Amino acid sequence: AGAIPWLVWPILVIVQFIFGGWHVLGKIALKDGCNPFVFALYRELTASACMWILAVASEGFIRPKRQHVPRLLLMGLTSFINVVGSVLALSFVSAPNVAILQPSIPVFAMGISLFFKLERLTLYKSIGLILSVAGAILVVVFTTEGSGDSKEVLVGNLILIAQCASMAMLLVLQKGIVHEYPHITITAWFYSIGTCLSGIAAAIGVPSTSELNVRAMEIWIALAYASAFATLFNYCAMTWTNKHVNASVVSAFMTLQPVATVILSSIFLAYRVNAAQLGAGAIVILGLLATCYGQMREHIEDSDAESVSELEDDLMSADNKSHVQAGWSNRSAKNIKEKDELGQPFLLGED
Repeated sequence: AGAIPWLVWPILVIVQFIFGGWHVLGKIALKDGCNPFVFALYRELTASACMWILAVASEGFIRPKRQHVPRLLLMGLTSFINVVGSVLALSFVSAPNVAILQPSIPVFAMGISLFFKLERLTLYKSIGLILSVAGAILVVVFTTEGSGDSKEVLVGNLILIAQCASMAMLLVLQKGIVHEYPHITITAWFYSIGTCLSGIAAAIGVPSTSELNVRAMEIWIALAYASAFATLFNYCAMTWTNKHVNASVVSAFMTLQPVATVILSSIFLAYRVNAAQLGAGAIVILGLLATCYGQMREHIEDSDAESVSELEDDLMSADNKSHVQAGWSNRSAKNIKEKDELGQPFLLGED
């Protein structure tokens, strides 16, 4: 625990509150008529340019190794689905609705790790996975909005499930190369790939070039916030924290997003969370707590097993050393005896 920088914990908390602010501002921007594909493209173009400026200035231009290119391409795809998915979902559902499904990210991360055999399945992890999936289904089925169409809410929640799964996949994929390159360089590479995919999506999803013109001040404020804080800072910060703690720990802090979003939405959007959202969110968080408890027990068991293994290795090493020393002693005694029997002067300083 002493090897983990203390800044990891406050940074992870700040990241979630920044995401909460993005949910509120993004909803305001999309209400003003901004095309979600245009917003996502401008956000990613701005953030990617800033990432490369920071990366080259602080770390230099670093090319990825050939064996890491497929992983970076997949990370870019998951980044694209995560960013565009969150913007699209905000055009269908409310900001708290977007935030209330984010606690499913650590559970998706655990499921992906289990699938690739990066973690082992335990009782508490199984319970956590079942509860969180059940909570996510309840959000999809029972969440409604008074001014919205139930079909739109259903579509928005399905998009959110894909977005959460993509974010979890991104965190798991990062862990494999996060120690190979500086954190800003990694972020710049995979986010640039996602930006290219956003450009393709915008070319398909924007019916008229007139929609590329953004004039409302609220949209520009939301775009600046999303680019500088929710993207540039948050993604680089998550990559950095992923170097020091497990991906499941980074994703576990996503549970703070509903709290931050609900507080900000109640202040700026006069939004009230209904009982269905609260109940479904509580089930998701219960699943998360069960998952974290299972991971804590597994970590303690692994630490104890490692300590026992190290102790056995030390004892074996000491035992081998004593046998070697005993062997040399017996060999020396034998040589002395042989010299003595042959009448050689073994006490005259001879080797």
